[in-house]
Amino acid sequence: MKKLACTLFAILATGLIATFAQDTAKGKITINVDEKVNEYIEQRRQENVNDSLSKGFRIQIIVSQKRNDAKLAKEKFSNMYPNCPVYLTFDSPYFKVRVGDYKTKLDAQALLFKLTQDFPTLILIEDKINPPPVEPCY
Repeated sequence: MKKLACTLFAILATGLIATFAQDTAKGKITINVDEKVNEYIEQRRQENVNDSLSKGFRIQIIVSQKRNDAKLAKEKFSNMYPNCPVYLTFDSPYFKVRVGDYKTKLDAQALLFKLTQDFPTLILIEDKINPPPVEPCY
């Protein structure tokens, strides 16, 4: 939002898009703004509404080039922690399984320590997360 405000201020300050006219006799100020500025503002507003993800942490339990390995790890985790969200993504050429939605690193580490015996290749990842559940899933 700050970037948007700074960008608009810079555009308006240069006088390239906006023109100002002052009628001193009537005490009115008229601002004529290019319609593209309003379209840009509305587009950014819609993007902010649609982007419900926020910054947080997830635990990556496996990275593999084999989809089957990733699916097995996802199923194993889902059976152990049915209330915890699991995400299987493909980032060419790797399949990644990440779990949890944690606002703080400390919350994510609590689950990380519990999983070290069952999943030896754990990594704590900073990621965009969904709103975390009220109760932790561990």
